[in-house]
Amino acid sequence: MSSPLNATEGGSRRPMKRKSRATSSTPRAKKKRIEPEQLRPFLFLSLPPEIRNIVYELAFARPAGIDIAGRHESYTVKHSKFLWQRKDVRHLRAHTRRGNLNDRIPVSFLRCCKRVNSEARTILYANRFRVDDMETLAVWLRDLGPGNIVYLRRIQIRTEPQPWSSRVSRRVEVQQSRYRDVCRKVAKMIAAAKSLEFLQTVFYYHHKIKFQRSSLQRPGPVSGWIDLARKVAELLYDDFRPIFSQGLSRGRSPEQLCRILDVGQNNWWGRRHSLTPSQLNATDAEHAENESEDVILAWRFRISTFGFLRLRAKSTVPILPFCPLEP
Repeated sequence: MSSPLNATEGGSRRPMKRKSRATSSTPRAKKKRIEPEQLRPFLFLSLPPEIRNIVYELAFARPAGIDIAGRHESYTVKHSKFLWQRKDVRHLRAHTRRGNLNDRIPVSFLRCCKRVNSEARTILYANRFRVDDMETLAVWLRDLGPGNIVYLRRIQIRTEPQPWSSRVSRRVEVQQSRYRDVCRKVAKMIAAAKSLEFLQTVFYYHHKIKFQRSSLQRPGPVSGWIDLARKVAELLYDDFRPIFSQGLSRGRSPEQLCRILDVGQNNWWGRRHSLTPSQLNATDAEHAENESEDVILAWRFRISTFGFLRLRAKSTVPILPFCPLEP
């Protein structure tokens, strides 16, 4: 039944009118617009470039080098696939310029503005970095990015989680395959470093390496040393090829590029008893070097890869001193 309040005489419904709210006759006051505070000029940039460089040197230069370490998570040599397992890769304060554990590198200084970042990081990444192992280096480079990698110059691998064994087992072969896979990842990233001076490695390659290219042309009394050096040189050339190819495209000479990679001397010292002679004098070392360079220079890109395996003919005999692997 229709109510007389919401229906007409004919019974049709009609919408009810809403009551308007009572409004005050006084107008509402407008909110004041809050203007953003004007940023004060960064007075540090008003200093002369010479003084700014002095500040950067005091803040970021570490003549003793910078240690890079990471926490190992479920590390095992049973798996050949690299899973980016290093966590919390960062610099250590155990060895600092002043011997003070609180002597931190002021990384936050780089975040104050883009100009300071572009000026200071050239000094920071020009230091010598000592990295725990090749996998830690791979994770660090990935987090660093190509914009910072371009300024790297000197990198030293301190050790490798590698057992010392004269017998080539399945475990040793898997570990070498895993290590070489990581080296290829590192090479692709570190090839962006335009002024890279050296990358020092300590890995010990097992002696049963398949010979990939041509055999010796002029066998002689030091052919065993040449054969071993060329095998290791070929492995390094194949694993770190982006460093050579991009270096050549930037105008660096083969002589400069061949001195970037440094291989652990245990690769020779551990096998000296199986080679004849067991040590080389200056003349034999020069013959071995010339023979390897003649053959290796015929490779693609004509890079003297044996240069970083130079036998130091000017040093005293024996020319391959013992350099034990760290556990």
